[in-house]
Amino acid sequence: MALRYLSARPLAPGPHDHVLLCKVKNEALRLPYFLSYYRGLGFDRFVFIDNDSRDGTLELLLAEPDCGVFHTADSFGAAYGGLPWINRLLDDYCDGRWVLAADADEILVWPGSERESIKTLTARFDASGAEALFTVMLDLYSDKPFGSIGYRQGAPFIDYLPFFDRGPYRLDKAVLFPHHQVYGGVRARLFRAMQAPIHAPTISKVPLVKWRKGQRFMLSTHALKRPVELAAMRAALLHFKLFDEILDKCRDENVIAEYFEKGREYRVLAQAIAQSRDGSFYDPRLAVRYAGTEHLTRFGIMDRENIFP
Repeated sequence: MALRYLSARPLAPGPHDHVLLCKVKNEALRLPYFLSYYRGLGFDRFVFIDNDSRDGTLELLLAEPDCGVFHTADSFGAAYGGLPWINRLLDDYCDGRWVLAADADEILVWPGSERESIKTLTARFDASGAEALFTVMLDLYSDKPFGSIGYRQGAPFIDYLPFFDRGPYRLDKAVLFPHHQVYGGVRARLFRAMQAPIHAPTISKVPLVKWRKGQRFMLSTHALKRPVELAAMRAALLHFKLFDEILDKCRDENVIAEYFEKGREYRVLAQAIAQSRDGSFYDPRLAVRYAGTEHLTRFGIMDRENIFP
């Protein structure tokens, strides 16, 4: 596992720092807003693993004073989606600290997060003995055809992908902690419509954890190796995967082969785009415009007191 540290500044998070860890490949489009949002939440340090980007991602991150940047050219797929990279760095730098492992297209929200910092949230968790947060990953999409969404670097993601499916969502039992997984949303709808031979993606994660050396994320951040006390709350990761660039990603065999099951999800998405009536995934019977965290709470996506839906 070849991880090389490239930043000029040493990576030395303070004992009370909140750290965000993110693996990236060609994410220069999303990173300015991603960083702005999480700085606004109160994260102190950012650790990035750049997987041989070619779009200016590496240069962008190296210019940021609060970012520590590692680089690897190793295969993302051969490294089980980068999990060994993530777990190693968390053990090396984040023992005893609150960490969020998020992709560049994921935005963490919780009930009332518009008015609260990450440190206020984790202080409540510390007081109650909680060490992890269960989230529903909510896929957002546009009512415009792919190719005309027109996202501009630095703009809030939600301005361009404002819709989510009202349902259905289902909770299944799982072997690994937290022993539950959620399925549903627009990608599940598309998988059903395309009669895909594989199940739709899991849309629950446990991305916010008070890290203890030896803990391990499993199956991306869908599960943890060691059981811990979950916060008595259900939050959400707003998932902004479906910008115009998804068209090129679905067509690039070298890119999609690195993903789960050799990129079969992207093949389903490509088929769904090709067969959609107007070139978008918008369905007025199911689409709801996002209107804040209280809105998601009313829809049952999030909950102030209950972990599982």
